[in-house]
This record gives sequence, C-alpha cells and structure tokens, in this order.
Amino acid sequence: MSPHSTTFSIGMQVGGYRQLRDARRFLLEHGMTEVTLPPELFPGLPRAFRMRDPDGHLVELYDVMAQVLPAPAELAFAADWPETVGGEGFAFLGEPYLGPLE
Repeated sequence: MSPHSTTFSIGMQVGGYRQLRDARRFLLEHGMTEVTLPPELFPGLPRAFRMRDPDGHLVELYDVMAQVLPAPAELAFAADWPETVGGEGFAFLGEPYLGPLE
C-alpha cells in the first residue's frame, strides 16, 4: 500500500464493538481516509476497518478475531457426522488490552 514500505497493515484489537464504532467515527472526523478492501482478504476478522495514515500505511482496528487454521485430522468428518460436537476452541481470544471501555 505504501510505496516506501513492505508492510501491508498493522492491526490492533479494541475492547468491544462499541469501541470499534467510536474509533471509526473519531478517525473519520479527524481526517483519516478509510480504505475498503474485499473481506476475503481478511479471514477471521468479521468486524474490522482500515484507515490510511498520513504516511500511506494501513491501520486496521477490529474487535474480535477467529483463529483460521487447518483443523486437526481427528476433527474432520468423513461419512459419519455426529449428532453433536463440543467446543474445540476454534475462536482466538488472545490477551486483548481492554483499556477504558467508557
């Protein structure tokens, strides 16, 4: 994105959806330019936005991230699908800094 860097973007998780919406509104009101890219480029980020900083870099903010990894072979189903499954821990919860949410 930036001609003087090989970094595509830097992403940061915020504390929740309300904080994400507030950040987007604040940045737009203060002159940042939002960049819209196909969501297929960002698997695991259902709610995120990207802004171009003054140097041309993309800054990405999101509130949740799903871990996108190949499933272990023992979790894959062939012909016999069980009636129920447990929580295999597919979600990536990480250690977000929740900061002041108000």
